[in-house]
Order: sequence, then C-alpha cells, then structure tokens
Amino acid sequence: MPKFISYVSLIQHRNNLATSAKMELTVKKLLFVIILTTLFLTIPFAQAKTVTYPANDPIFSINFPDDWNLEAEDDQLHATPEDESIYVGLWAMNGVENLEEALDALVEELDDIVQEVEIEDPEEMEINDISFVFIDGTGVMEDDTDVELSIAIFSPDGETFFINLFFGTPEMVEEHSDELEAILGSVEAL
Repeated sequence: MPKFISYVSLIQHRNNLATSAKMELTVKKLLFVIILTTLFLTIPFAQAKTVTYPANDPIFSINFPDDWNLEAEDDQLHATPEDESIYVGLWAMNGVENLEEALDALVEELDDIVQEVEIEDPEEMEINDISFVFIDGTGVMEDDTDVELSIAIFSPDGETFFINLFFGTPEMVEEHSDELEAILGSVEAL
C-alpha cells in the first residue's frame, strides 16, 4: 500500500508541476502581449515632434511624426511626410465666432486650394475632450490630380476655431492613414 500511495502522490505532483508550468507559460504569454502592446503604443509618440499652436499664444499641442517636414508661415502650419505625397495644413480661423461661420469660411478657403470640391455631411466627434467636426470629400488640384480631403474644425478653448486640412491622392491618403489618425488624435488643449 505505501508504494501505491507514493505512486499516486508522484502522479499528483507531476500533474501539479504540469499545471504550474502551463500557468507560468500563460503568464509569460500575457506579459509578452502587454510588453508588445506597450511598445506599439509608445513608439509612435516617442518619435514625434510636438508643436504648440499658435506659436505666439499656444492654445493646444499637436504631434507630428519625427520624419515629417514642418513649416510655419504667419498663422499657418504646413506639414508633409518626407515623400511630400500628402499635405496637412493647420490654421486659425480669425473672426469666426461659431461653427456655422467656420463652415462658411471653410468653403472660401477650399476654393483657393482645391477645385470641384464635393463634401460629405459633417460628423461630430470628441477627441481628448475637444469637440471636432469632420468633413470628408474629394476634389481636383490645378494639375487635374484627383484628391481626397479631410477637414477637422475644432475649438480647444471654446473661443478660437481652427482648421486642420489634409489632402492627397487616394493611394497616398491610404498609405499615410495611420499617421494622419495619430496626428489628429494627439491634439490636446493646453
């Protein structure tokens, strides 16, 4: 009988070790997933240029990928990736007091940049406690290139309205879509 008990104890011990090993493997997998997720979430922001805007009296900050070209001109900020395949512009809408006026001013601004503009219905969304109105559309550049465009109108302080416009060929917008989403997702009121 003692041999039988020791054999049963040995099997139970082996089963406990196997269960312990499985749990350890599961914990290691979970830890690996957490580390990977953390890396994926922090790497894009670790390689970003943070800009406070407007430069003379900052109201918000926005991040651009480190390899993007940024150029400030008067009250406007222009940004392009290294390949210059898309354009991102950011500017204050001076003299605009509400969203309706902002939309009217937008139409005037677009006429100077893109022709044959067709826009979809505006959609509202909140990002980092800031209300945004998004308008997507299509248009044609002076050289007859078809472009997709996306406009975000927002007011971080509830007083000053800003436009964030990006446009590019459909292929390039798709190629840079993750970067464009990260840029808009980085806007934070100061």
